[in-house]
Amino acid sequence: MAVLVYQFILMLRGRRTKHVFAGLLALVIVFLIAVFAGLKLAPHAERYSKTMKRSVPERDITAHEAAIIEWLLDHAAMRDVTAYRKNPITALRVVSGCDCGCSSLDFHSNVSGPKTILADAVAVYPDKQQAGLILWGRDDENVMLEVYEMHPVANRVPEIADLRRYEDLFAGP
Repeated sequence: MAVLVYQFILMLRGRRTKHVFAGLLALVIVFLIAVFAGLKLAPHAERYSKTMKRSVPERDITAHEAAIIEWLLDHAAMRDVTAYRKNPITALRVVSGCDCGCSSLDFHSNVSGPKTILADAVAVYPDKQQAGLILWGRDDENVMLEVYEMHPVANRVPEIADLRRYEDLFAGP
């Protein structure tokens, strides 16, 4: 990488001006490869691996968790979610969570395959910390509530009063 930077500096000084753009492109490509090769997935992104699932006793969804999902479907839907309401939210069964410490929950599902984002929102806690919430679905079933923290110490289940649509969060007064 240092050699490429040095060669680029020489090109800029006029010694090889006809190759400046090629050198710049090579430098950018090497930089991007170095950056992406060194990145690690965030803990909540790794949760899709079978080994990252937190073992939790299977249980019914709590009333508070169900209220969060209802709010997401009512206020932050990304598409038509009518089909995802055919089964009562209170009938969802929590089967696992994420071992990174976040509040994400996986629900029992009778189908497999790719998930789709149903709703996307943000929680703004009274202490101004934030967390993102994504409700995932598959074939008319709610399959996951992802809660990803934007601050490392938040790791909590938001209250309904903390929930905001992204467009409202960034809207002016």
